[in-house]
Formats: sequence, C-alpha cells, structure tokens
Amino acid sequence: MTGWGERFWDAFRVARHSPDPASVQTAIEYGRKALATVDGDERTTYLSNLGGLLQTRFHQTGDLTYLQEAVDGLMEAVLLSADRPVEEASHANNLGIVMHTAFQHNQNPDTLDEAVWWSRRAVDGAAPEDKADYQDNLVVALLTVFTATGDEYALREGIQQARDAVRNAPDDEITSRSLHFLAVLLRRWFTHTGDPAVLPEALDAARRGVELTPAGSAEQLDRLAFHCQLLDDRHRLTGARDDLAELLEARTTLLALTPPGDPRYSRFSTNLLFTQRAWTALTGEPAEPVSSGSLAERAGVEAETCGMLAAEFGRTRNPELLERAIRHGRSAIAATPAGHPHRAERLDHLAAALAQRGEAFGDLDSLTESAALQREAVRYAPTADPRRPQYLGNLVVALNALFLATGELAPLTEAIDAAREAVATTAGHPHHPVLLANLAATLHRRFRVTGELRMLTDALDVARESVRLGAGRVAGHASHLGNLATMLSDWFERTGRAEALDEAIRVHRAAVDATAADDPDRALRLANLGGVLGTAYARFGDQTALRDAIAARRASVAAAAEGSPERAGYVTGLAGALHDWFARPGAGEEDPAILDEAVALAREAVRAREGESFSRTTTLSTLADALRLRFRRFGDRDALAEALAVYREAALFAGSPTVRRVEAADRWGGAGRRGRVARVRGRGLRRRGRSAAPARRPPARPG
Repeated sequence: MTGWGERFWDAFRVARHSPDPASVQTAIEYGRKALATVDGDERTTYLSNLGGLLQTRFHQTGDLTYLQEAVDGLMEAVLLSADRPVEEASHANNLGIVMHTAFQHNQNPDTLDEAVWWSRRAVDGAAPEDKADYQDNLVVALLTVFTATGDEYALREGIQQARDAVRNAPDDEITSRSLHFLAVLLRRWFTHTGDPAVLPEALDAARRGVELTPAGSAEQLDRLAFHCQLLDDRHRLTGARDDLAELLEARTTLLALTPPGDPRYSRFSTNLLFTQRAWTALTGEPAEPVSSGSLAERAGVEAETCGMLAAEFGRTRNPELLERAIRHGRSAIAATPAGHPHRAERLDHLAAALAQRGEAFGDLDSLTESAALQREAVRYAPTADPRRPQYLGNLVVALNALFLATGELAPLTEAIDAAREAVATTAGHPHHPVLLANLAATLHRRFRVTGELRMLTDALDVARESVRLGAGRVAGHASHLGNLATMLSDWFERTGRAEALDEAIRVHRAAVDATAADDPDRALRLANLGGVLGTAYARFGDQTALRDAIAARRASVAAAAEGSPERAGYVTGLAGALHDWFARPGAGEEDPAILDEAVALAREAVRAREGESFSRTTTLSTLADALRLRFRRFGDRDALAEALAVYREAALFAGSPTVRRVEAADRWGGAGRRGRVARVRGRGLRRRGRSAAPARRPPARPG
C-alpha cells in the first residue's frame, strides 16, 4: 500500500465515523491521489469506496460533478471485476444506487432505466448473503419507476422482489427493512387499484417489520407510523370496532415513543386525538386524553389539526370543518413566535385553509389574507429550506386566485415573479416540471389579460420545457400537455401561422393519449381536441380535420358522466360540429339524420343548461344555427320561426358575455332578412304561375 493509500484509509475511517464536509472532502482528495498509484484488484476497492464518498459529498453540496465522478468510477470498477461475479455484483449495486440518486436530480428517464438495469444485474450476480440487500435497492428503484410513470408492471415486480428479499434476508436488520419495503409497495398497490385483498399481507409485513426493528433506532418511529397508516386504511374500509381499537392502541404507542421535541410529535399527537374522538363517537367510551404538552407542542397540534380538517373539508365540503380548521390555524400562529423554525410551515397551513374558504365561497377577504400569509411563509423560510419552493408555489396559487377575484393586475405580476423564483431554485428537483407548468400557466393568463405577445412566447417556452422534463414521468403530465396545446392555439389565433395550429393539434392528441380511459379529465381533453380540429376546418377548409373533430366530440360526450355540469358543453360542441359537416361547401345531398341529430343534441344541451347564465347564449345560438340550416336546406318555415325566436332569446339573455349576445343578435338579423327574401321570392313565383293582369299605365301629368 502506498503512502497515499494509507492516508486515504485513515481519512476514510474518519469520514465514515464523522461525515462532516471537511472530512469527506479530505478523504476524496486522498482517494484520488491513491488511485493514481494503483491498478488491478486494489484499484476496484478504491473506486468503490471513493464512489460512496463522492455521493455523500454530492448530497452535501448539490454539485453534480461529484455524482458524475462516482458514476464513472463505479463503471470502471464493474468493468475491472467482470471476471469476479460476486465483486461485480457489489459494484453494480452501488452503481444502481448512484444512478437512482442522479435520476432524482436530473429527471432523465434514461438515467432511471439504467439504475434499474444495474440493480437487476446486481441481484442476478449476488452472493446469497448479499441478495436481500441488493433486492431492497432494486425495490426502491422500481417504486420510483411506478411513481414517475404509473407503470403497474414495475410495481408488480417490486412487490415480488420485496417478497423474495424477506425470504433471502440473512438477519433481523435486513428482514425488518425488507418487510417494511414490502408493506410500502403493497399499500401503493392498494391506493392505486383500490384492491383491499392486499391489505392483510401489507399489515402483517408492517407489523413484523416493527417487531424486528430495534427499540430506539432511527427507523422505529417511521415504521410504526407507517403501520398506523395501514391500520387507518383498514378501519376506513371496514368501520369495524376491533380495527379502530387496534389503530387507537398503535397510535397511543407511537406517541408514547416519540420525544416531545421530535418534529413529528405534533402530527402524531393530532392523529391520536382524531382517533380518540372516533373511538368515543363509535363506542361512547371516553379515551384517555392526549397530554397537551408545552405551548410549542400545543401549537404544533393546532397546526396539524388545521391541515387535517381542511383536507376533510376538501372531501366532504362541510363548511363547519373549514371554519374549525381556520380557528385551529389561527391558534397555532398565535402560539408560534417570529423566528420559530416551524412558523413558515404553520403559516402555510392557515393560508391554505383560508384559500379554500375564499375559493369555495367567494370570500375576497379570505383570499387576500391567504396571499398575505403565504408571503410571510416565504419570507420566514430560509433559502436552503427544502419546503421553500412549496411555499412559493402556494403563493403563486393564492395570487392567481386573488387576481381572478379582483381582476387587478398586480397580484398576477407578483405571481409571475414568485413562480420564476420557485423555478430558479428547483432545477433538477422532481417537482421542477410542475413548477415550470405553473409559471407557464401564469404567464399565459397575463397574456390573455394584456395581450402582451412576449408573455405568450415566454409561456410557450416554459411549457415546452415542462412537458419535455415531465414526459411520462410526472403526475399531471397530460394536464401540462393540454395547457401547452391551448397556448399554441392562442399563438395561432394571434399570428395565423399554420404550423402553430398543426403543433396544437399534435399536442392535443398527445394530451388525450396520456389520459387514462377512466380519468375524469378525458372528456375535456377530447373536447379540446375536437375544438382545435374544428378550427383547422374553419380556417383552411380541411374536411378530414372536421371528420376527426366530430369523432373527438362524440368521444368526449361518451366519456362525460351523465348529469355532470360539463356534459352539456360537450354536447353543444358535438351539435356544432355536426352542423358544420352538414353545411360544408360541396356537401351535396347529405343524410337529413345528421342535421336532425344536431338539432336534437342542441335541444338536449339547452335543457341541461336551463339555470346556467354564462354559457346559455352560446348553447341557444347552436340550436338556432341548426334550425336555420334546416330552413335553408329544406324550406322548413317552422324551423325558421323557431330559429328566430331562439336567436332573440340568446341575444337578450343578460347573463352571458356581451360578445356572444352581439353575435346572436347579428345572426338573428341575418336569419330574419333571409326569411323575408325567401317570402318575396316565393310570392314572385306564385305570380308567374297565374295569368298576368295587364299593367296599368300611370295617368298623364297635366301639361
């Protein structure tokens, strides 16, 4: 061993025992120098251990060059140990871990695929005593694949690998970890599919994992808390007294094991409080009260209660729950002084509850206060606080809501600034594509208000980047595609460039393709696709696009839930597309059933929107258009009379936008003139059918 080698191992032991930044960096420098003096088997050992230090240094600094150096070194170690399968598997395992870390920061799908590939290779070549350890790392990577893509095959494989890891685990420490991972994946399967059949296995794995976890270890509370989550899932499903009793016992134990200073104490205490109330409501038996603890602990409980009640309001729409949430949130803030490390988080809780009240009930004061509290949360959160981007994102949402309520431009301008800051601080973060999408949507909203073309071009650039980074990997990707397509449609309307419309159609199709068949937003995305295809026909006479528009409109109506408030709009769109098909130039003799269907659909939409003001004029005009076309094609005077009456109602309906009412009035006048011309022509034809009377000459004027 060289002198640098000895220094490296001394520094390595120090860094492993006390991984402060200076110790880790020193060990890395010595390791680099030692590598320059060794080769062969000894080199692979240095490369592997140096890779671990480089990953630690990356976590300390965020500098991706450390991570890339770790990847390069571990790749070399794999190649050097190709003739030693067990050693190669060890390096492949480490390489899979580092690649997984890299994906979490670059969000590159290829990086995640490589992480899974190397982890599988490690499992395949592992020695029996190492296999469970490597399988656990593969399970984590497969869970990430499922989280990013929704790929059920990845989740299924992860569950099977976790089961195998439990069987292969050589000791209690690894067994407890593998059991916990198995429970986590089974719960993900339950929440994804709603299949309760996996809950017993998940609960058994979680319970056994807790029993095998050493008391007082860092993992004990996390695993017990997860066990409580599963018990809560089961009780929500069954409502059984025995299930609630087990949940109450587990949450009581969890709180008893949690030190009062632990940041999770407030959440655990609040969960226990709600479980005790449920027990009393079910059985009539009083539960042992939760200790109120210190003022700081009570403030934490108040804040957690605020968040839980607000979430329950979101599910039930019970306004009393929201009022209680706000009262608890105010109490938490009152007991949390300026400078307290949790003040920003508690401000965020209260702000969210106030925003819910403002949006649900049109309460402008609540929206204004929510925005003010979110500003304060951002101000109190240090730059390095990992939750600061979340607070900025919530501020963007609050300011957008305030703009929509007031119409004032200042909140929208502030929202753009906050969204830009959130984006600038999250490059490489898993939430970065979502924050980009929020910025794009806010810029687009400003364009629609002010007409500033630069806002639209900026929105397009940001939206494209959001879609690129989140492609197939981010929840809400279909929504981001839909928003980009809407921006492209506006770009076409503003510039008239055909390529913008072509791109809008492609992106709308991609949004539909990315939306699951049972997704409630599928009907909307199909309707939007139908709309942009209809624009292609209206502007360029593309009859193929119109045919596709009708198909998309039909699919949107079929995908919409019966009785949903949006369905009438989709029906109106289909009626309009059928009208356009029947009226298209050169259509010749079309099947009258097409127009009859358009009229019937329009009547259905009018009935469904009886009490709706904003869209009523548009719906009435669609019906009147179809009736007028019936008159033009078949001379149906009853249809014309009804069309005139419907146009009149549409033009005079005060609750709809003025521009739509003006359009209806113009069509009303046009239909009336066309009807009068037809009557005059009809009288002329009748005169030619009779013997004409001699024309009278006018009397001569006196000279």
